Order: sequence, then C-alpha cells, then structure tokens
Amino acid sequence: MTLGLGDSVQENVNAGANINFDDANNQVDVTYTTAGNADEIVVTVEEVDVSGTFTSSSATMDEVGQVETFGAGSLQDGDEVRVTVVAYKGDSKTVIQQTTESV
Repeated sequence: MTLGLGDSVQENVNAGANINFDDANNQVDVTYTTAGNADEIVVTVEEVDVSGTFTSSSATMDEVGQVETFGAGSLQDGDEVRVTVVAYKGDSKTVIQQTTESV
C-alpha cells in the first residue's frame, strides 16, 4: 500500500469482552475483560422479539472488570438477540466482537 502526502492509516483498536447469554435469567451479561489499547468499549444489544418488535440498548464501559446486564428478565424464548462490542481509542474504532443468538 502506498500513502500519499497527508494520508494516514487508522490504528486497529483492541480490547476484550466476554458475552454470556444467561438463559436461566433471560438476560445477556457482558464483561469488559481486557483494555488492550482501547480507551473504552461500547456494547450494543439489539433484540427482535417473537412479535417482530425491535429494541436496542447500549452501554459504554471504561473499566476492566465492569459488567453490564441487558434484558434483565425481559428476553423470552424465540427472541433474536445481537450483541456488538466496539472498541474506541480517540477517533479510531474497531468492532471486536459480534454475535447473534436465539434465546
């Protein structure tokens, strides 16, 4: 790859998160496990329930060990849930994890 004058390469941002679909409690737990070079991560959870209703919620996490819970009993059998985790450092961002599961 050749860069011209004034061009720049965006830095890959890395971090770690654990996504746990907790079927017993009808919720999704996300834990910020490693910071890597990220300033923060943003977790977005999108849900489509069996009737087709779409909901979305998100949380910003900036401390390793932080846990966010989504759904908290509202998820039901047949719901489709997508979890996306994006790591940010300054103006750079990288999708570090994305998973979809039927509850």
